[in-house]
Amino acid sequence: MSGPVVHLIGPGGAGKSTAGALLARELGYCLLDLDEVFRAQTGDISAYLASHTYLEYASQSFGNYRRAVERNSGPTVFVLSSGFMVYPPEIDPEYLATRDAIERDALTFLLMPSFELESCVSIIVERQLARPFLPGNRDSEERRIRERYGCYAALGCQRVSTEVPPERVVSDLIARMAAKGHRQPADSSGRP
Repeated sequence: MSGPVVHLIGPGGAGKSTAGALLARELGYCLLDLDEVFRAQTGDISAYLASHTYLEYASQSFGNYRRAVERNSGPTVFVLSSGFMVYPPEIDPEYLATRDAIERDALTFLLMPSFELESCVSIIVERQLARPFLPGNRDSEERRIRERYGCYAALGCQRVSTEVPPERVVSDLIARMAAKGHRQPADSSGRP
């Protein structure tokens, strides 16, 4: 990809898709949501998982990411799938290097509703159960976030709380980007 690429990572229900859409619109960047890419190229994620293993799903998702990166050019907000940063290493020989590069990038942001485990679990579970397209139940959603929380907490990228309105999350992201020397593109009048 040419131009700045912002990666939003975190568990399902963290607010990545909502913040990503708002951020892309605010910056005038392209938006690529890996779950949407999967749906467009492969079909419904739940249906896919019903007939394939999780490793097959993770491998397909990672392949979709690589193809999207190769095809896209220009400034982009890339919303990664909830499990992307915690996929098993054996899904692809290039996965670990790609994951590590994403983690180290100055424009990668870990979105979480809270950086305190119990609060995070509570918020994530409620958000996930409110989604009509997810077949999960309270126990499976709670188990998933508890299993992944430590992996996300250990990541070395910037952390952003999404326990505030999405507009404040986006303002925080833009301020952090500016602090790293990335400015909002100018609109057609030449103003930022």
